[in-house]
Amino acid sequence: MSEATQTAGHRSRASARLGLTLRSMLLSPRSGFEAAMTAWDRRSRTTETPSEGALPTVLAFAGGTGAMLLWLKIGALLGARDSSAEGFEWTLLLASLAIGGLIYVAGQALWGLAGPRVVSALHGDASSGPLRLVWAAAACPPALALLLLPVDLFVVGPEAVTSTGPAETMATAWAALSISLQVAAAIWALYLLFRGTQVVGRLNIGPALIATVVALALVVLLTAGLQAGLTALAGGTT
Repeated sequence: MSEATQTAGHRSRASARLGLTLRSMLLSPRSGFEAAMTAWDRRSRTTETPSEGALPTVLAFAGGTGAMLLWLKIGALLGARDSSAEGFEWTLLLASLAIGGLIYVAGQALWGLAGPRVVSALHGDASSGPLRLVWAAAACPPALALLLLPVDLFVVGPEAVTSTGPAETMATAWAALSISLQVAAAIWALYLLFRGTQVVGRLNIGPALIATVVALALVVLLTAGLQAGLTALAGGTT
């Protein structure tokens, strides 16, 4: 068997293991994260390098697009965004979703760098890899909620992500249900981030909550920084 074939087989098995691990994290967070940590510690004691590949990054990007979609809906509903159905553009929607994905990927990378120090300051112990994996697991619920977008646009139309409310009763009912499902996914994602940080960081509940708040603050700071940059750029081009 050639070396290339062995490498491909190893990556395939690693991806399959990661898929099973992520599924257990979603269905039974505590036991799933504990199993992931056991596997990670076992590999750390050997010469085997953890090989999760690009999947955690892909999941973070997908989760960021789902979170951005929720913001577009809630922001329009609360009047925080001034956008009408007449001004709806596919390119702007796709660009907004991509920006959300990139913010989540950047947040994952920063949490991988800062997370171990934060956990250590809270009298825990965690390495960068498991914290990035926790971030990826927490991104799964909003990523799955992204599947609602085609139905949103089919049933509600551009009004699903703009400040123009749906005109039909069925469209209004679906829009409300869609937002409710995405909010539930966001709550589940927050729980996964908290529980995963607690398990992999070997923290008590209080310190785990603090670490989770710090992780979320990274996303807020990245978003605020991006907004400030875009505002400054727009001001400089006028």
